[in-house]
Amino acid sequence: MAFSNRSSAHSDLKQYAQALADLDKAIELDPMNASAYNNRGLLNSSHGKGWQAALADYDKAVELDPDFAVAYYNRGHVYAELKMNEQAKADYDKALSLTSDTSLVDRIQKSLELLKSQ
Repeated sequence: MAFSNRSSAHSDLKQYAQALADLDKAIELDPMNASAYNNRGLLNSSHGKGWQAALADYDKAVELDPDFAVAYYNRGHVYAELKMNEQAKADYDKALSLTSDTSLVDRIQKSLELLKSQ
């Protein structure tokens, strides 16, 4: 938990390499931590190893926690960026089925609208 928290602080300070290193350590210490995989996926997609590394992290997050709506949403975003629209839609739909968080529902619905317009 400490490494995950420190990773957030590094990320807030735009110290992305340190944030990724802390998430790597958090996962090493607790390989069942779905949130750490999800957070590393976020960093990998924007400041790290790229889309494929992010997909692997999101895959692991949803494997560990099949009800992790945010991880499905984030993986859907990566699929959308890769123009894998069917997979993106499936993940967005899965995330919608798992959450009642209105903020997340709004983001998912906007993402689905963008997919339809492509």
